[in-house]
Amino acid sequence: MRTRGVVLAVEALLDVPGATARAMSIEGRSAGHPRYERPLPGEGAVERLGAARAGVIQPYADAPPALDHLLAAGIRVALLVRREDPVLRRGLERLGLDERGDHRVLALGPDDLAGSAAASDLCRAACAALGTLPAETVVVGDAPLVQGALHAGLRAVWIDRADRRELEDVPTIPSLDSLPTALALD
Repeated sequence: MRTRGVVLAVEALLDVPGATARAMSIEGRSAGHPRYERPLPGEGAVERLGAARAGVIQPYADAPPALDHLLAAGIRVALLVRREDPVLRRGLERLGLDERGDHRVLALGPDDLAGSAAASDLCRAACAALGTLPAETVVVGDAPLVQGALHAGLRAVWIDRADRRELEDVPTIPSLDSLPTALALD
């Protein structure tokens, strides 16, 4: 069946792990250091770390071209934002979107998906919001979201930027540059 809709996890578009590591560096800490697990020292340290993360979060370089390619192909696109986080909102703004989306892309946040906790429920809710059938919708995201999408009857593509190879028998791409080929849009 032809792909009519794509649901992208916001984490597939925004370098959240990189932002956290850069913010930790700004605070003089290493994300790989055992002390990272302990509370940050000093008054206002948590707020400083949050502000530093918001200041350094960036979209992956492959995100804007992938969005443009999907939209040019006439694909309906939704961003799935599973948790309220000002850092993610800032990253969406840098991508040219806001938490409500824009005229081209539908952003689905926690309020839009109220009552949906399981990944399969989130995927079904995203299809309903896009107005597409599960069989004609592809979810692109992390391993738990991909597994939920498959359970809900959607097609899925796992974006494995860290080369972890956790999922078998699931189309896997290393970056969004490969998404048009994975969806046979080329």
